[in-house]
Amino acid sequence: MIKIISFDIGNTIYKIAKRHKLSQISIMLERDLEDVKDIYKKTFQVKNVTFKQNAKDFLRALNISTEEKNINSLEEILINNSNNLEYVSTSTEKILKDLKEKNYKIILLSNTHRKDNKAKLLKLIDKSYYSFEIGCLKTDKKTYKMIEKDLNVKKQEFLHIGDNYQTDYLYPIKNGWNAVLVNNKDHDCIVLEDLEELIKILNGIDKNSVELKDYTYLYKIIYQMEKDRLSFILDASMEVYHVGSTSVEGLCAKPIIDIAIVVNNLNDILPYVKTMEKQGYYFRDDNGVKGEYLFHRGDGDKRYCYVHVIEKDSTRYNNFMNFKKYLEEHKETITEYNNLKKELEKKYKTDRKKYTEGKNDFIQRILKEYKDNK
Repeated sequence: MIKIISFDIGNTIYKIAKRHKLSQISIMLERDLEDVKDIYKKTFQVKNVTFKQNAKDFLRALNISTEEKNINSLEEILINNSNNLEYVSTSTEKILKDLKEKNYKIILLSNTHRKDNKAKLLKLIDKSYYSFEIGCLKTDKKTYKMIEKDLNVKKQEFLHIGDNYQTDYLYPIKNGWNAVLVNNKDHDCIVLEDLEELIKILNGIDKNSVELKDYTYLYKIIYQMEKDRLSFILDASMEVYHVGSTSVEGLCAKPIIDIAIVVNNLNDILPYVKTMEKQGYYFRDDNGVKGEYLFHRGDGDKRYCYVHVIEKDSTRYNNFMNFKKYLEEHKETITEYNNLKKELEKKYKTDRKKYTEGKNDFIQRILKEYKDNK
């Protein structure tokens, strides 16, 4: 269950006019803009030290005096100048208000250190964690432990939103949080207006209920997040795939992400169970009687992700892969399958077992057709 929504500042809640402020510095110091941009990245955006020390390093690298007036001028442009940061869009404030009304706590987690005079925004923020104030960056695991302890919330109850692939995505995930990207042209991102829908999926549905939803790109986002999280845990030789209905575009599905971890032997996963459980994957130990080991993510009986550990080239493996391939290659079958699912949903809204059994004949027919046409 998501309880804390954590936001980066620059290019997430706010749009940073970097070119504008660095151009100001370039003109003020009479230095080439490209040099200013390069040294800015190597000082202000990297080091875990005070603003004053960063400013001195920045000035020295440009062969500029580190006298107090130059440091104060940098502070005025980089921190105090309200023209440097603007709202991303007029809808951002509404998104934050809606989250507050639904009793989510909203925090800021940023390596940026600035004096924020936007009282409107501050009313919507429960707490701010700036790296220069807490003494560690988003790349430091101490940051996450400190915030979890401060707010008394579990790792899997956080969702962080930011624009930087390393600091706003990989590091939160590595440390057990959920995380997604916005405003990043090089990686899959969510639209901020879809944030509440994403949270709803991450909050899961009851393990016995049948609640079909139309396909959404958010399934791909969540799968990638889980795949990246597993990459920090598992041996590199273990393959990870998105399987099941949420992996097929155009197919309606229960909003639960099915993931397959492919191993040579089922017992290969056992040394990783404790680490996976620490990261929020709950293990069902039935000795692999169904040809797989199963983990799930969620809170109590609410689930949003199942992880199936299966053996390479096993019947379970072939069924997962072949069924998905057939649907992707025969779009007309997706419509047929959607119609069947919706009929079964009406009959078995609170009986997942009978709903699943009702699909079996269709699935077996498709698997046979795939095999016959191979």
